[in-house]
Amino acid sequence: MQSYPGYHMNLDFRTMDPKPFMEIFPATIPLSVINHRVILHEPGNSSPKEFPISPPTKTQTYSVLRHSSETAAPVDLSIKPYGATKYVPLGSIVHARSGDKANNSNVGFFVRHQDEYPWLQSTLSISKIQELLGDDWLAHEQKESGREKRIERCEFPNIWAVHFRIMDFLDGGIASSSRIDGLGKGIGEYLRSKYVDIPVKFLDRGTI
Repeated sequence: MQSYPGYHMNLDFRTMDPKPFMEIFPATIPLSVINHRVILHEPGNSSPKEFPISPPTKTQTYSVLRHSSETAAPVDLSIKPYGATKYVPLGSIVHARSGDKANNSNVGFFVRHQDEYPWLQSTLSISKIQELLGDDWLAHEQKESGREKRIERCEFPNIWAVHFRIMDFLDGGIASSSRIDGLGKGIGEYLRSKYVDIPVKFLDRGTI
């Protein structure tokens, strides 16, 4: 599940050759234009039966923006609550997995020990991910002036994980992306290679 940060040619050699592309985008259409039905073919009967399916009577409008939040009770890392720290790659003790969700990049980080999780929650804020992305995030923000670029964040405490969606980060998504890493598979490894302050007592358990 891991790779060399910045090396993505193993993902799909088809991206090396020029080819037509197809861009996929979400859209809504009224139910009135859809003839939703089940067609049942019975053995020995040349006339199939049709069963119309009526539109649902109970519907709901959902928010355009998903819920996103920072950790509820962050630890003040400036006072070194876990003791001495060392400036080393994030991936020394943190696993990651990333990929594509259409034009959005999603990346999750998780640790091996429960007592490391509050540190992970407090370290990986939205602003910290922007900082670790560095010039890539600045270029992303400036690409379309006037359009807000954002990162969504949520937590999975039962598996000691913090997850992010970097919105509109894949330059159109795999079907039309001009990025070498159009699937966003290398972003997790790229961020794991960035240096942060990690408590020495966590490193002493053994690095990944």
